[in-house]
Amino acid sequence: MRERVSKASKVSKASKVLLKSKSRIILTALPIVAAFAFLWFPFDWLSEVWSPFGNPFRVVFHDARSHFYGHTVLFLVTGIIVLIRVPVLVRKPVFYIGAMVAAALVQEAIQAFFRNEIPRFNDFNAFRGDALGSFCSFILVMIIGRFCAKKSLT
Repeated sequence: MRERVSKASKVSKASKVLLKSKSRIILTALPIVAAFAFLWFPFDWLSEVWSPFGNPFRVVFHDARSHFYGHTVLFLVTGIIVLIRVPVLVRKPVFYIGAMVAAALVQEAIQAFFRNEIPRFNDFNAFRGDALGSFCSFILVMIIGRFCAKKSLT
């Protein structure tokens, strides 16, 4: 009888640990998935098919400079979310850089597909904004992380 109880309690403990790890994975992944979903959403397409969105969109993004700023802000916010939720990427920047380059390429490909075009990856203005936003988010998270670590030591 005792063996059954101990086996049942071991199974119960194991399922609790598994549930906690699944919850942790979901809590880590959900903000990242949301950030990339927002980053990859085809806003240019939406501005063409839905005029209540299109008019303000074209007012804000009316030239190359504003397009550059838009990409910079999108990748800044996405990079901060990714680095906060996966802090090991601050210590391994090669993986972060690879992820953000892949994100930039996917973003441009999705935009091209929604315009019924083949992705050409020649929008260097957008890629410069992507790179600047990604770099700034890395520097910000790294500086804030070091500042917080020093603050906790004192």
